[in-house]
Amino acid sequence: MILDIFKTFIPIFSIAILIFSIIIIMLNMSLYKNFFISYYTVLLSLIFCVIFLFFPNYKIFFSLSKFIIYDNYTRIFLGLLYISGFFTCIFIKYFLNFNYVQKEIFYLFLLISIIGGIIVSLSTHIILFLMGMELLFLPIIGLINCSNTKYTLIISIKYFFVSILTTSFMLLGFAFLYLIYGSLNFSNIFSYFILCNNSVTKVLINISVLFILIPIFFKLSLFPFHFFLRDIYKFTFSPVLIYFTTATKISLILFLTHFLSKIYYLKNYIITYQILFFFIILSIFFGNFLAFFQKNIKIVLSYASISHTGLILMLLLNNSFLNKIFPEFIYSIISYILSTICFFSILSILEYQQDKKKQNIQYHSLKGLFWYHPVFGIIITILLFVFSGFPLTLNFWGKFYLLRFAIKKKLWFLLFSLVYSSFFSIFCYFPFLQNIYLFPEKFNALFFQKTFKISKIYIIMIIFLISTLVFYGFFPNILKF
Repeated sequence: MILDIFKTFIPIFSIAILIFSIIIIMLNMSLYKNFFISYYTVLLSLIFCVIFLFFPNYKIFFSLSKFIIYDNYTRIFLGLLYISGFFTCIFIKYFLNFNYVQKEIFYLFLLISIIGGIIVSLSTHIILFLMGMELLFLPIIGLINCSNTKYTLIISIKYFFVSILTTSFMLLGFAFLYLIYGSLNFSNIFSYFILCNNSVTKVLINISVLFILIPIFFKLSLFPFHFFLRDIYKFTFSPVLIYFTTATKISLILFLTHFLSKIYYLKNYIITYQILFFFIILSIFFGNFLAFFQKNIKIVLSYASISHTGLILMLLLNNSFLNKIFPEFIYSIISYILSTICFFSILSILEYQQDKKKQNIQYHSLKGLFWYHPVFGIIITILLFVFSGFPLTLNFWGKFYLLRFAIKKKLWFLLFSLVYSSFFSIFCYFPFLQNIYLFPEKFNALFFQKTFKISKIYIIMIIFLISTLVFYGFFPNILKF
């Protein structure tokens, strides 16, 4: 009996674990101020959260089922969220020791943001979703500002005010939906969509859905809402970018998966569908185009993330159109998240070494990386192929499905955008592929071996991630959903 009750509450146990970890960190900040207590508390809490994902699906407690949804897709996305937080926690440690005074506060912000990400991912209720959004994004402002410079302070303030503005538009959209249907539960609201025959009500529904989705597009940094993205990537530490780039997309894309799957008849609201299609096409089209003119790898990845997110959302929109979630959508998510985590993990190591002035690797251009560390050079090469959608990578299967869909439905503009984007992505990454294998002008191998010290555990974790990507790229059908 007690065990059965325990199983029904499994979806929210991860939140309870993280809240308990926050209490431990706050007590540590008050009493001991021991950095390693906070560090290992975060790591252990995230490990326990991952363990809970392996419990089989049980029927959620009835009162709880009105507010959250917990299925196999949710478990996959939450697993990616925990991996993102885990790698951020590991690689930020050295930066905090070197740059940041209040080290424990960073981990406090990180855990609060992860809790917000979990709530957004699970929510099917408007109030719960809005609460999760604030918990997810407000602590990120503190994470961005951890480098403690005037640039990150200005960026975080700008991001804060614009984020509040977009959230107010989202609240207005939800208010319109509540005005029409008198319910705060997404499932109840969408059940009324089919029954709606009033033209005035349909117009109000179109406006409300756009007011909800466009602020989400801003938080996903889609074109043309990407104006703050370049500065964040340029001045923020790479370990923070692991979380900023992946966690926000994991949570919001999972929410959109649940949101759009319940309104697969969105195509009946043709104006809304066309506007969403237009924004996503612009993101696919302009993301790699803007990245083409950049010489800093972090800025290139910032613009390329626009195109990758647009590609994933296009897959999601087509899934909604056909009322089915295809494996290629999950392939693209896993590929993008794991490759981004792996890439910024390596950049974190290079950036820290440069901050400590231990070596002369130009990590912004990756010049001579292979000669400094051959393993990292090969891994970065593979990752750039994954980002470009090279055949026999997980990212390729998502693009291949979209190409097939565009030809079948005769969506020639989508087809042109995909081909154009893929063409530019290859030329975006080619200069960096060339730089990796260029022999550096000043290279002291003996000095480098003495100063460039990396924990073998970090290298093993990075190799494990890249091996997973390569294996599933060759054998994607092994992934079962």
